[in-house]
Formats: sequence, C-alpha cells, structure tokens
Amino acid sequence: MTIDEVALELRVASRTVERWIALGYLRSFLLGGSRRIDRKDLVAFIRKAKAASDRRAARNRSERRKKKVRKRAARVYARGPRLPD
Repeated sequence: MTIDEVALELRVASRTVERWIALGYLRSFLLGGSRRIDRKDLVAFIRKAKAASDRRAARNRSERRKKKVRKRAARVYARGPRLPD
C-alpha cells in the first residue's frame, strides 16, 4: 500500500503516516522509488495502537476512581466525627 492509501484508510493526513514511518512506529520499504507499507505491518501497527489506547483508558478510569474516593474521604473527614445526640 502507498502512503496515501494508508492515510485514506486510517483517515489521517499523509504527512502523519510519513511521521509514523520516520519515528519507526510503522514499517515501510522502498519499491520503485516510492514508499510502500505491507498490509501485515499496518495491521500490527493498528493492533499495537489499540492496545496502548486500551491501557491508557484503563489507567484513566482507575485514576478517576481514586480521585473520587479521595474527594469523598475529604468531605467525610472535613465534617468531623459524628456524635450521638
């Protein structure tokens, strides 16, 4: 696949695909003077990106949960102890 075909399929700019190649995120090769990306390398790239996204989402959920618990604890402790009437 060409850079433009990959960009179209992933709905990003062709410059973004070129940047991914330059950074080593996406493997490519030269064929007749133009840069090509093998479909299996594209699939591997997409799987790796999805896994990283899933890890970030899980970490964010965990952080939000911890933050919520801390806020609740702060409210409870700010009120002070409850004394029997």
